[in-house]
Amino acid sequence: MFVEAAAEVVTRMPFAIRLFAGLWLALAVCAPLSAQDVEVIEDVVYGHTDGLAAVYDVAVPAEQNGTAVVFVVSGGFLSNLEQQAYILPVAKPLLDAGFTVFHLRHPSTPRYTAPEIVGWVRQGVDHIVEHAEEYGVDGDNLGIMGMSTGGLLALMPALDPQGSRRPAAVVAYMPVADIRPFVGDPSNPALQFDANLAPSFSPVDHVTDDDPPVLLIHGDQDEILPIEDHSLRLKSLFDDAHMTSELLVVRRFGHELFTGQAKATADSAVVEWFDRHLLRGGSR
Repeated sequence: MFVEAAAEVVTRMPFAIRLFAGLWLALAVCAPLSAQDVEVIEDVVYGHTDGLAAVYDVAVPAEQNGTAVVFVVSGGFLSNLEQQAYILPVAKPLLDAGFTVFHLRHPSTPRYTAPEIVGWVRQGVDHIVEHAEEYGVDGDNLGIMGMSTGGLLALMPALDPQGSRRPAAVVAYMPVADIRPFVGDPSNPALQFDANLAPSFSPVDHVTDDDPPVLLIHGDQDEILPIEDHSLRLKSLFDDAHMTSELLVVRRFGHELFTGQAKATADSAVVEWFDRHLLRGGSR
């Protein structure tokens, strides 16, 4: 599936800086969103580390459909309210369609490494599942999504749950599919860990035929996470495993939020994916 659109391409910079550049570009082109008809429950604590709380926000639409999506807030393994602001344009169509959205923020770089952060996301997903009924949603039928490093963090609990509760459907925008090339990158402390651990935290190493359905969305001019090395590689592995997956290729966009018709097409694909696999129980 392809989308034609025009966009600027982020210039070459170190990995962590380039991730932020692409994501912050989105803030300049996306207008603030109204929270009208959406109740936001802020700072629900799902764990503590080093005297700090790990939290998520819950956005509850006025007309819930009984299903929820966990949006992993992450860019360059940094997770905060500013990062959460840039994903609001992506979350809004889900809220409009009646999905409850959990904005999951994880303990971040520079204090924590990527393997530790993956563990925190798993813990956050488990906490949401355990408390789902409090928010009027089905914890056994949960979607998960993320962008960039958030895409990796959304994929790992789905492909390699390690005893945690596995999400029922996934959307990964421009995900890090293989973390090996970035381990040791001096621009990001989250990547300072034993390279021998990289396969344990790379989605490409955890594809099996019983994985939940995955929708990948990726710009074909992404210089930060080239589509050939990440989403196309993952899609090939998904096909080989005969698991349910789709890839939406967004033409002439780089590592950034999509705008115009590209955004409209991606938004529609995301809502339809979760509608099919969460609300209508599509093929697994």
